[in-house]
Amino acid sequence: MALNPDHKSELYSRKADFIFFAGLAILLLIIYGPTRHGGFVTDFWGWQKEYGACGLWELWQCADIKSLQHFQHFLIAAFYKVFGISGWAWTIASVSLFLLFLWSLLKFWRKVFEFTEKKPQQFVIWASILLVAISPYNAEVLVWRVCLHYILAGIFLLSSATQWLKYLSSGQKNDFGQAAYYLQFHLVPWN
Repeated sequence: MALNPDHKSELYSRKADFIFFAGLAILLLIIYGPTRHGGFVTDFWGWQKEYGACGLWELWQCADIKSLQHFQHFLIAAFYKVFGISGWAWTIASVSLFLLFLWSLLKFWRKVFEFTEKKPQQFVIWASILLVAISPYNAEVLVWRVCLHYILAGIFLLSSATQWLKYLSSGQKNDFGQAAYYLQFHLVPWN
């Protein structure tokens, strides 16, 4: 069975994307690795006290956290239960979530260009992702352990926007439902 040219280029693109994101992961770990012992700020220590006394599934009945960011607290509590305050583990987890955000951004831009019928060079898209990745504005998000909600909000918003564009292109109700699903994770006080 022969591959059609589009499928072959799609496979090449996936392989190239994998190589690009692997390089990006290494770059981000080199940049943010030295900050691994930072980021456990006052908010985190207060939350740590609350998380320590509770089991993960009983977090909302046991902890005295006055916040509407339930999903964020669940994720941070899970990280804390698994990693403790291991700097490398938290840094790798933060970088991994940030890479998921960057991958969502890549998918979004590809969908925008598909929707507008523009075909930029792959290098242009990768360069823009790289600039976002190394922007100094991301230091707070990647270093401070309590800023996880910024990454989560970005992932959910980009996923929703990508699905909306997919819905506008296809008219499929399933795409509409997925767009609404991702959007509710951002709008409802989960993150």
